[in-house]
Amino acid sequence: LRFGRITASNFGTITGTNTYSSPDDYLRSLLWETRFDGVAMRWGSINEHVASKLFQEFIADQVGADSVLVEDRGIWIPADLPYVGGSPDGIVYQVECIEEANDEFEVLRCSRCLLEIKTPWKVRDRKMGEPFYPRIEVPSGSGRYGCIPAYYYDQINGNCGLMGLKGSYFVVLTRSGFQVTYVPFEEVYWSEMLRPKLERFYSDRVQPSQEVQLSGALEIGMVPLSHLNKRSLCGI
Repeated sequence: LRFGRITASNFGTITGTNTYSSPDDYLRSLLWETRFDGVAMRWGSINEHVASKLFQEFIADQVGADSVLVEDRGIWIPADLPYVGGSPDGIVYQVECIEEANDEFEVLRCSRCLLEIKTPWKVRDRKMGEPFYPRIEVPSGSGRYGCIPAYYYDQINGNCGLMGLKGSYFVVLTRSGFQVTYVPFEEVYWSEMLRPKLERFYSDRVQPSQEVQLSGALEIGMVPLSHLNKRSLCGI
């Protein structure tokens, strides 16, 4: 389900906020299923379950164990963007109740939020009390939020847009503890900036490249040259 499909963890590469990878690098992985494995990825895979358990204990303590449920989800493919997919680390259901006169409770509403977990190798030894990522003041609509790197913001805001979620819990785990940041969904950024860039990347780069690949005119591991300037494509 992932191969050939644009996934949320790579939204920042497409928008240009991820300086560690380029759109061509990502296009190559889409065409040829390039896989990466290393100590940082293994560290993340091992500790993600630990972070999830800690978060569930944290959120239950904050709102009450009977009022929250964290559900594991696989890849989510929206009907209106079938070439895009998101794989959240969980969906957090929070139930808000009102008490009736007969001491019974009625559900007022159930809100759904994204759970996104990061266990970054580079800050694994960061101490509690130190910001895991530098906190910055950012303007509304900029695609930046507080202490969250822009490429992660593109991922979580994009996932919220794909799945219709009201916000995200961004969880970072180190050896000394963990940090939880709630990030509200920003509809304007999603609909006017992020989503259009994903659509352009697919129509201008992915789809034509897949056609060349299927024709047999593309060498293994190569990507076609784009007729578009990267600045006009990625908006950077």
